[in-house]
Amino acid sequence: MSDIMSRAFYRLHGAIASLQTSEVGVSFPNHTLMSVGDVLRVHGSKDALGRLLDGGWLFRMEDYTLSSGLMPVPEQVKYRCVSRGRAKSSAPRLRKRLMRRHGLSDQEAERLIPDSVEKRLKLPSISVCSKGTSTRSYPIFIKHGPLLDAPVSAAFSGYGLSSEATVPWF
Repeated sequence: MSDIMSRAFYRLHGAIASLQTSEVGVSFPNHTLMSVGDVLRVHGSKDALGRLLDGGWLFRMEDYTLSSGLMPVPEQVKYRCVSRGRAKSSAPRLRKRLMRRHGLSDQEAERLIPDSVEKRLKLPSISVCSKGTSTRSYPIFIKHGPLLDAPVSAAFSGYGLSSEATVPWF
């Protein structure tokens, strides 16, 4: 299931990037402590979601996914931020920084910053590969904020995540 969810999320990321929009947000209503679950809900204006659907971002995934099409948000919902969680202790990132600032070699940086310094996040994650920067797969950790009574408007990232904007939670 996680492979299908990763592929769907990867395709959605590509579609959002192609549309160059910051109006599309996502939520994972069936998430658990360590899994994003089996539902990827996409939120946005009718126009933004229509353009997304017209782009066929789930093409060739019809046998593995179920799309409800455009649906209104139910009444009496709460709202929450669904954002990207990041560990501030990625060993490769810290090594690159050390090498850049102090002119050290790969070996010297690896000796000074071993893999053991990394802190693992206890958040659900989804594995993606960015079309823009890399062909390697990496995890996107998903952080769910507290439930709020009112929506907050702000921009979403190319992954449909935001630390400020909220999505309806249902």
